[in-house]
Amino acid sequence: MDDIDAGRHLAVAEAAEIRFNWMHAPHDEPDVSSIYRRNGRWVVSTTDERASEEGVHEHLDHEAALDDFVSRVNASVRLIEWRNREGLGCTGQRPGNVPNADTPPADETRRRQR
Repeated sequence: MDDIDAGRHLAVAEAAEIRFNWMHAPHDEPDVSSIYRRNGRWVVSTTDERASEEGVHEHLDHEAALDDFVSRVNASVRLIEWRNREGLGCTGQRPGNVPNADTPPADETRRRQR
């Protein structure tokens, strides 16, 4: 893959409002894929929901790095499209669902155990 092909994929991601860092290291943003150069290598990574860099892969080859980066961005696009089709929000929950609604708050659980 070259920069032009990558640009086409990234345009689709931008239209889907997917965030990514093109030629910039990650910085305090959750759920963002990044591609950048460090020490003569191409680095591709993704940040998790806490903005911690994870899934760090280093590539010597620019095209291999682009393939890796674009596949991560495309996965984000597919996830958003799937959530939209399923009626799930960006949190992955249907509107009105409350996570752990059947679980009492921790202080209530402690009271029951006494």
